Amino acid sequence: MACCVFTAYVMNRIIKACELFDVKLLDIQYNEFDDGFISWEAPENASRFISTRLTITGMFCGACAGTIEKALSDLEGVDRATVSSSLERATVVHDVLKVSAKSLVATIEDIGYGAALGERSAEQNLQLLQRTEELCSLRSSFQGAATLSSAIAGIEQLRAFSSKTPWGRHGNGILQLIALSLALWVQVFDSRWIHRSAWTRGRHGTFTMDTLISLSLLLGMSLSMFNLTLRGLERGQTYFTSGSFLATIITAGRYLDTLLKKKNVTNFTALYKMQAEAALVKVRKDGAYVPAALLRLQQEIVIEQSSIIPCDCYVIEGTSTVDESIMTGEAVPTRKTTGDFLLAGTRNLSHSLVAIVYKEQRDSTLDQLIDSISMATEHKMDGQEGVEAITTYFVLGILMLTTLGFFRAFSSSQQHITLALVDRINLASERAMAILAAACPCALGLATPSAIMAGIDAAWSKGVLFLNGARTIENLSKLSHIVMDKTGTLTEGRLAITSADFASQFTSRKHLCYRLLCAAEREEAQNHPVGKVVFQWALTQLEDEDRRLQSSVPVRKLNSTPGKGISCEVEGPYTAWHEVHIGNASFLLENNISIPPPSHKSPPTLESGTAVYFAINNLFAGKLQLQDIIRPNAPAVISNLRSLGLSLSMLTGDTESEAQRVSCQLSIPVLASKSLPADKHTHILALQSKGAVVAMLGDGINDAPAQAAADVGILLSLSRSAIAGAADVIVMSPDLTCVPNIIEIARITKSHAKRNVACAAMYNIVAVGLAMGVAERWGVSIDASTAGTMMALSSLGLLASSLWLRRRLQ
Repeated sequence: MACCVFTAYVMNRIIKACELFDVKLLDIQYNEFDDGFISWEAPENASRFISTRLTITGMFCGACAGTIEKALSDLEGVDRATVSSSLERATVVHDVLKVSAKSLVATIEDIGYGAALGERSAEQNLQLLQRTEELCSLRSSFQGAATLSSAIAGIEQLRAFSSKTPWGRHGNGILQLIALSLALWVQVFDSRWIHRSAWTRGRHGTFTMDTLISLSLLLGMSLSMFNLTLRGLERGQTYFTSGSFLATIITAGRYLDTLLKKKNVTNFTALYKMQAEAALVKVRKDGAYVPAALLRLQQEIVIEQSSIIPCDCYVIEGTSTVDESIMTGEAVPTRKTTGDFLLAGTRNLSHSLVAIVYKEQRDSTLDQLIDSISMATEHKMDGQEGVEAITTYFVLGILMLTTLGFFRAFSSSQQHITLALVDRINLASERAMAILAAACPCALGLATPSAIMAGIDAAWSKGVLFLNGARTIENLSKLSHIVMDKTGTLTEGRLAITSADFASQFTSRKHLCYRLLCAAEREEAQNHPVGKVVFQWALTQLEDEDRRLQSSVPVRKLNSTPGKGISCEVEGPYTAWHEVHIGNASFLLENNISIPPPSHKSPPTLESGTAVYFAINNLFAGKLQLQDIIRPNAPAVISNLRSLGLSLSMLTGDTESEAQRVSCQLSIPVLASKSLPADKHTHILALQSKGAVVAMLGDGINDAPAQAAADVGILLSLSRSAIAGAADVIVMSPDLTCVPNIIEIARITKSHAKRNVACAAMYNIVAVGLAMGVAERWGVSIDASTAGTMMALSSLGLLASSLWLRRRLQ
């Protein structure tokens, strides 16, 4: 019993230490609408299928997620069901003619969990991830159980001492009644969360780890009452101390378990905090503050110093520095001025800015990122379904072993002819309590999800988003070949217009050209580096008043040809519509627009760049010369990727001479040049047909077909269309060194998840074996309190290892 007291004391000190080192639940330091894009293969009659989001309560681990997922998947009409244990939600794709949303809720409630239609608010999700209420309740239960357990242990020692004195024997009965009262208080109040969880679900045929602990506690209390009734207060054997300390240890373990879960999603929690903080924003027109959710497109807003940027927008007035670290992982604040785009969730640091809303809050990058990470927590790694299937039947197996252990112990006790029947029942019950307390299905259920969440969170801290969670980590760990785009990937992508040549008939109409170019590229600027630089350059050429009006200039018939250019119609002065073409030379020629030959020719050099041609009303209007340079860290990144055993090649839509220039400087072979999106798609399929596991690394929408075909699509971009596109990984900072980092993260995470599963399985085999008495011949045995301590420490050890993994990966 001294070991139980010591264990409870140590856990109390651990909890105090956690709170001391800023792991408090109420004072934390920080440095889901429709479900968005879901990758699933539509069945026949797909129009009848919808996706429904459900909010769930009462989940504790991966075993709970597996139970709910199985119950939903077994319904007729459900095509797919995924459950996130960290966000306590489910996404179900189902046939509305066969199963309604209300039926989905009823199914979850029938197995003992709470459910409701819809998504939690940002504030509710923040509270869920911080787990404030749960931690407060568990801490209170632990303190009460620890205090009363110590008191019961003291009473037991006092009874043992007083029974040796003539005067003390008369008071033993009173002390036993006091111990009984305290033990009942622990069971009814401090352990109520265990019994409530166990029997609420047990009524619906669902059994969890709480079922095993509850049975162990109730068996100990029932056996104590049986002994007291049969032998009296003074002679009856009781299990008040062991039962109370078991409850204390389990509660402390759940508290620390919850605390570690919270710490494992610190970076994810910060996103919800940003979303909740950007609640009000100042409108420039009347200076009033309105909820950010009510902002509309083209509305002018004032972004004040030190405030969170509430939605995606672009600057029309002012200069400031913006901290983008929470969104991109870029530690150094960046300078923003007229024409620059601002991301929702970043923080304006130095001066006020006037900006125009480009994406409403519900469509902002921040909202899309949060939903994408949320969806990532619902995906599973290969083999995880098998582990969850085992976990589902684990408790039933333990109950069978408990029954077997009881009768085995009862039968073997016949060898001791001096033992009375009651003593034999006590011995057998002690064995059953130990088996129930030793088993830990939660360790199996948490083994893979805890590692995956640590990997996702560590990647996010480096500015990398795994859109498909475990599936992405699985594929990244198997990569054998990476295909890289050139422009904006191996090169800086921060193009600069070094010269602008206008056709003679447009020399006096430059202002019109600026307005038309700016309006035409306004949408493309979100997705392509060339479109962005043209938009920013044209916007800076306009006067202040024209910049404000630019957001409302109508554009129609916008048509983008990936890899070539765009065409549209833009309303100009006097409501006249102008047809605009912007792209490479071949794009204009395909649209029957002739380009005059250059007045003089110059040989290509390493500094030569890209030419962008534009035409107005089918007349050549001018040419913009853009230059780009190879990223300084590209050689080191290529060397690191090769050291990881990966084959590399470059695939670009640029000219052969430009591709060879980059190839020579970086020593990377050219898979193909002058490739259109369809060509890139074909080249990826060709590599896969040879047995390669391929990743496609690119930065624009023209890479989307290749990324969709690749085993892993990696996108160097940060826009809503990117998040809803074909990529599996989004690198949000311009740092190319993230690429080898994410491959190492994936490999280490997968290895850690496998090790977690092996350790959890090994623990259960050893612990249950010891509880059943297989090592008694060597003098090794455990009681219920020791078994409970082992069980609590197994879950804590697993989550602590995932926290260590997260810190190691960061």
